[in-house]
Amino acid sequence: MFLGVDVGTGGTRAVLVSHAGTVVASDSAEHAPIASEKIGWAEQNPEDWWRAAQSAIRGLLEKNGINPNTIRAVGLTGQMHGCVLLDANGEVLRPALIWCDQRTQPQCDWLHQKIGYERLIELTCNPALRISPSPSCCG
Repeated sequence: MFLGVDVGTGGTRAVLVSHAGTVVASDSAEHAPIASEKIGWAEQNPEDWWRAAQSAIRGLLEKNGINPNTIRAVGLTGQMHGCVLLDANGEVLRPALIWCDQRTQPQCDWLHQKIGYERLIELTCNPALRISPSPSCCG
């Protein structure tokens, strides 16, 4: 069997799929609400993602009486474009800025003024956006 784990903005989901592609079991765990100290800010604690992942996986296994030794592969997906800052030991330094955080608008405006919108796209294949980057124009 194959285990899939998706860490989303609102929660983490785990699904177990058979070799034939049939869903055998699933479970999920919600995350703590998005923290927004100021308007436009959006942060989450990566430790909460880890807690939710463990909860969803354990729930999937325990509720369905599944032996973890039957899992042959694990696939992971996660929410878009977050910034998780770690120290030299790999420990989380602060809450992660997640994809919907908008506090970089002044820096985006500055880049567009100094470099120019079109030139920035030529150089980076993306405009400067305060939220998640758009698909690359350069493929």
